[in-house]
Amino acid sequence: MDKDKQRITIAESQEWEWCYHTDLHNTKCWGWEQKGVSYHQTDYYECEKSSYLFELPDYLRDLNTIHPVAMKIMSGSDGGLKYDLMKTLREVVPTETWLPMATAEQWCEAILKTLNLWTYE
Repeated sequence: MDKDKQRITIAESQEWEWCYHTDLHNTKCWGWEQKGVSYHQTDYYECEKSSYLFELPDYLRDLNTIHPVAMKIMSGSDGGLKYDLMKTLREVVPTETWLPMATAEQWCEAILKTLNLWTYE
């Protein structure tokens, strides 16, 4: 699975979707909005401050962006999913001290595989 596809798939799993609209100042706005959250405010800048992103977070290189995704999975009501994520992460990270040594990219791979969103190309 290529890196762009991984970023998009993780974002979509977190309720982000591609959006394109024109604001009240007739400026073309494109980017990512969170599903189910209205971002059409009085102007473009309010739109930007709510649930709107011009670029997806760099999940594969920044642990600060993938950590909340992992915590959301692990704090969910499905205990089996938490176990599956830890098991998959252990398989992805090839060291004995696997958890503290896991990179953001390895967390992404484990999350996508746990959620059955990983595709082999």
